[in-house]
Amino acid sequence: LEYIPIPSKGLSNPENYFCQIADGDSMKDAGIFDGDLLVFEKTSRVDNNAIGCFFIDENTAMCKKLTIVNNVIMLMPMNSDYQPIIVDPLNECFRCIGRLKKVVKDF
Repeated sequence: LEYIPIPSKGLSNPENYFCQIADGDSMKDAGIFDGDLLVFEKTSRVDNNAIGCFFIDENTAMCKKLTIVNNVIMLMPMNSDYQPIIVDPLNECFRCIGRLKKVVKDF
């Protein structure tokens, strides 16, 4: 278990948050790079075009921008080298688990 100090400005009770380490470059145009620490506020819903943390299967949580167009749910990478992930409406594993609140850069 590793503890990392996180600037608390703009954050409330620590129990309302979780962290994930960014893996890869799919969110680079949003200023999120490989190794950055992402702080998410726990929630089961984010607004359209907001960045959140989503499960699309039982084992993989990912940081993407949620975009909904004509009732089609897409998880959008913020890097034109990657394709959007279209979410199957019958996918019982799909869920939102957090809204991005803070990025702590890995220098």
